[in-house]
Order: sequence, then C-alpha cells, then structure tokens
Amino acid sequence: MADPDKALQVLAPEVRTLARPARGPLLAARGVIQRSAAIQDTFVQAKAEGWDEGRLAEAIQEPLLEALQSTPGEVRQAALYLAAEFLQFGDTLLLISRETGRAMARITEDDIWQPPAVPRESGGMALPLPRLRPDLEGFLYQYEHEQGREAKLQADLAVRTNQTAFLAVEGDRRLNVSTRQGRRIIEQEIQARGTQVLSGATGLIQAFLQHFVETPQEGMTQALIGVALARTRMMIPDLVAVNYRFDHASGQQHSLTNEWVREIARGVSVEAHRRWPATEVRFSEVTERTLQECKFWVADPSISAALFRVPGVSVLHVPGAQPVGFNHRPAGALVIEPGSLHVEGREVAERWSVAGRFSYQLYLDWSSVVTLQITDCPIQDAPPVEIVTR
Repeated sequence: MADPDKALQVLAPEVRTLARPARGPLLAARGVIQRSAAIQDTFVQAKAEGWDEGRLAEAIQEPLLEALQSTPGEVRQAALYLAAEFLQFGDTLLLISRETGRAMARITEDDIWQPPAVPRESGGMALPLPRLRPDLEGFLYQYEHEQGREAKLQADLAVRTNQTAFLAVEGDRRLNVSTRQGRRIIEQEIQARGTQVLSGATGLIQAFLQHFVETPQEGMTQALIGVALARTRMMIPDLVAVNYRFDHASGQQHSLTNEWVREIARGVSVEAHRRWPATEVRFSEVTERTLQECKFWVADPSISAALFRVPGVSVLHVPGAQPVGFNHRPAGALVIEPGSLHVEGREVAERWSVAGRFSYQLYLDWSSVVTLQITDCPIQDAPPVEIVTR
C-alpha cells in the first residue's frame, strides 16, 4: 500500500472559489465538456488570453444550460467552479470523485501504469488500456472509504459536542483528532511554532527552561550543539470514545516538549560531569550546604530521594542523568536554530505517532553549575502487594 501522504502528487486539491456546486450538475457539466470540442476550445482561448474566472464561467454557461436539465442557478455554480478549477490547476489530469463531483487527486504520467499484453480468446495478444498504478488505486479506495467514515463520525460528534453553527462552518478545533486531515492540522500547528516551540511548558519542564535565556550573555560559553528528538504515540481505535473536551493539540505539544527538554537536560548533565569533577557526597550527609544552595536539580529518579532531604528542592527526573544543579538564573542560553523544526506524523495500525526534531545550541555560565556524585543511596523496594482471595 502506498504511503498515504506521498501516494499522489496532490491529494484532494482545494479549489479556491466561493462557488458551491451540487454533485449532479457538476458531474453532468464535466461530461458535457468532455464531449464538446467547442467548449474545450473556449478553455484554451481563456488560458491563452488570460481570462478571469467570471468571464470564462459566462462563456461556458450558455452551452451548459442547453445541454443540462438543471436550473440556471445550479449551472452557474458548476460553471464558476469548473472555471476556477481550470485556471488554478491548468490542463492537468484529475481524478474525479463520483460522490462529490470534485477532484480527488492530481496525477502525472508517473502515476499511470500500462498493463502487459494478455491473450485474446480468439487468438493473438491484446494490450489493455492504461490505468492508475495498482498501489495508488488501492490507496484511493481506502481513502474514499475513510473520507465517508470520517464524515459520518464528524456528523455524530457534532451532535455529541453541542457544536454551534459557527463551528460547523469554520471548523471545530476540538474534533481535529478524529480525522486524518485534522491530525495533519495538529502537526502543522506544532510546526508553525518555530523557535517558540518550547513556549507554554508547565511544571518542572518550565522550571528548567526558566534557567535559560534566548540570547547568550557575558560569561556564558558554548557547551552543547545538538539535535533534540522526540516522539509521541496515541492509539486511535475508537474515536467515538475519545474525550473531546481535552485539548489534544496541546497534549501532543506538551508531550513533545517534555521529551525535547529532558533530552537537552540529559546532555547538560553529561557535559557538566565531563567538564567538572563531581563532589562526592554520602546519602546521609546531603544538606543544603552540600547542595551549595541549589534549589533546582536534574537527576535520575533513583537519586532524587537524596536531594529531597533538603526542603524546597525541585528535581527534574531524567533517567540516567547524574545530578547537576543550578544556583542562580540565568544559568545559560538555549538557542533554537531558525527553520530547523520539523514535525511529521504517521499512522500505522490505528496508532498515530508524531515525531519532531530541531537543532539547538546551548550556552552555560559554568559558575552557576554544580555537579554531585551521591553514594550509598538506599535501594527502593517495591511496594508490598497483598493477595486477597474471594
């Protein structure tokens, strides 16, 4: 099966027009144009002379009225739509949906497949007509099925979520997670954040970022040059059971931000311990003085119990990170390279995954960085489990 996002050059091309033609007149008008050399010549003339959509629509409206059994208003809408489609897309191959009368996809010669010759019953070989590549044809069947299923789902959810008339026309952001196109919109919203992609973080992730400014200051030196990677996964088996009061777009954003920041924090820990010899401290001897008055730390969860012995300490848990603390702000600068953010989604087996990456440079004021090595940490036993018989 072809990749849904790369199967065709342009899938479901959008015609920028205010015309809203009905399915029947639009399909009938396409048939009339295919059979009429005079109307086809009108399209060629419009392209050569640079007509606008209104003039071309008026030129083809009269012959369409004579051939179609539709009202003048319906023919006018179909003519305006077809004029806009031709002037925007040009003379290209379009796959037309019988359900809507509109283009499903734009295709090129590379999308056409010539089947091999087959034997005739009467003898000899016959060459079949060219057709769409089988992988694209299968994808289009699946795409049309999903479009119909999603349209029904959207209608059902509009009732469940008490959708207003305004949201029905302009689009309900809450329902984006329920359709493939809506999930692409969520990915594009994250992509559009650019260098501000980490803004809006909360909790300990926000506390870590607050130790860094956007522009390096005096006393800061470059410590890291890297690429932050993150991936989220969400199962979408039953979209009727999804909680649409939850902001799924923000949820995806926060999940990616948490992974990105923890990746950066892990890099800070590695570089700090490589640059400065860590002070060794026993678990029982951890005090505010041994922590050198640092109130914010990055550390592995197994070490956090030692740090929490000091009141007021916050710890960002990063698996595998050795303890590194900051004793004042700003401790450094985090610079995201403009244009480096790339967010891409993929759907396989009812699982939606979103991957994101960006390039960054991190500067540190080493006078604000403290490294420790905590020894003799007690082993955290698993909580007891009581088996109750029935």
